[in-house]
Amino acid sequence: MSTHMLSTAPLVFFSVRLGGSCRVTLPPDNYLATYSNKITGKIVENRIAELDGISVRAFFKWWSITGIRSNGENLVFEVGVVTAKYPSKNFDKSPLCEGGRSSS
Repeated sequence: MSTHMLSTAPLVFFSVRLGGSCRVTLPPDNYLATYSNKITGKIVENRIAELDGISVRAFFKWWSITGIRSNGENLVFEVGVVTAKYPSKNFDKSPLCEGGRSSS
């Protein structure tokens, strides 16, 4: 895994390269999610914006998670203009890749 960050305060751009793509099950609703081998975005005002590289399957379709922000004891996941809020304690431990990583 490699990480690159570029800061132009108060904005931080980031890029994370994983060893390959990864499929996980996110708590608490057991949504299937995928991480691509490269995840990019920017950190601004305590939120991750312009996120690229993470998708979640819901309602029989894959959706890109475009942002994540903190709201008290919760994390709010943004999928365009739609949001979903979950207790941050559900993410105290990173979920493990299911079936290993792929090279895509």
